[in-house]
Amino acid sequence: MKQITLRLPDDEHARLKALAEREHRSLHAQILHMLDRSRDDHAPVEGERRSAQGA
Repeated sequence: MKQITLRLPDDEHARLKALAEREHRSLHAQILHMLDRSRDDHAPVEGERRSAQGA
């Protein structure tokens, strides 16, 4: 597993932390959950090809 350092404005950190608490997740788990959802939302539809500019 890779580790990264993520710098967030204080208000964004507070918003994510509050959301994680409401969802009964750690901040780490919440960020992973949101990344997974974002990836799923942007997955190409079967038979659809992404252009080099849109990828």
